[in-house]
Amino acid sequence: MTINFSCEICGKTLSTSDEKAGRKAKCPGCGEMLIVPSPEGVATSDEVDLPDEFDAPALPRKRSSSGGGKIPCPMCGEKVSAAADKCEFCGEPLEPQKSGGGGHAIIEVGDVITAGWNAFKAEMGLSIGIVIIAALIGGMSGVPQGIFNGIGEMMIKQGDQQTGLLMQGIGLLFMPVAYAVQFFITCGQTMGMLKIARGEAVEIGVLFQGGKYFWRCVGASIVFGLMVGLGTLLCIVPGIIVALMFAPFLFVLIDEDLPGIDCLWRAKEVTEGNKLSYFVVLLACGGINLLGLLALCVGLIFTIPLTNLISAVAYCKMTGQRTAG
Repeated sequence: MTINFSCEICGKTLSTSDEKAGRKAKCPGCGEMLIVPSPEGVATSDEVDLPDEFDAPALPRKRSSSGGGKIPCPMCGEKVSAAADKCEFCGEPLEPQKSGGGGHAIIEVGDVITAGWNAFKAEMGLSIGIVIIAALIGGMSGVPQGIFNGIGEMMIKQGDQQTGLLMQGIGLLFMPVAYAVQFFITCGQTMGMLKIARGEAVEIGVLFQGGKYFWRCVGASIVFGLMVGLGTLLCIVPGIIVALMFAPFLFVLIDEDLPGIDCLWRAKEVTEGNKLSYFVVLLACGGINLLGLLALCVGLIFTIPLTNLISAVAYCKMTGQRTAG
């Protein structure tokens, strides 16, 4: 049950849970010390004899110093750090950040995009750094294959067909390595974007922390690709619907650490009732990246991290999690 009341001095509207009845809190509007009324609106007899520790709100204890996102306090409405345990204005305890809780909520497109943009602004350098380094590592993993293929083509043009085909065959051996590196880095990148979206502490090294999800990521990605491909062959529309139903599977895998390919079926639950809104969000992300491409491709340095964060925020909101933006 929630208690809604107003500051007697400045009239600011406040709210908190009924278990806080009788406690003192500092109004963020005028600084006046207030006593939270009982649900019936009548002060209890022992409210005036509260212990001294309630006379001033405790400062928040930070879980991290780098989660720059802000969220509204449920009691006073002031913006506080998403990583804080208590509101620095009124002392209201904040619920711990939910992760892997298996919730479900209906999203609003504007809310998702705004929250994604705010999370991006708060950690712009880190977001861009994660994406750029991931892209560089992924690109470097394909260099050996490219070198052998290039040598093979050159040898074939010079008339040495046998050697050329041998070089290209060796190049093909490096293809699984390139894919493996890409899957590994993608797990770390997804983990990093989820942390930023929730206002949690994260470092560039997160790119190399996704090893435990590697094989499940590979298996789920193959199944997802086959389902989308089959749906597209039958008709383009079913392919799009299948893609929307299961698209957040990697976020689910990283967040809930589900066994096997269960992340796909959980992703279907997450998108239930959200397919149209999620489609619009992904469409908006495509438009944002198109603008980045038109800006001489340089804009992609900013738009790709931004759209990655928007996707992470969309997942968090669909599962009822608190976001930094």
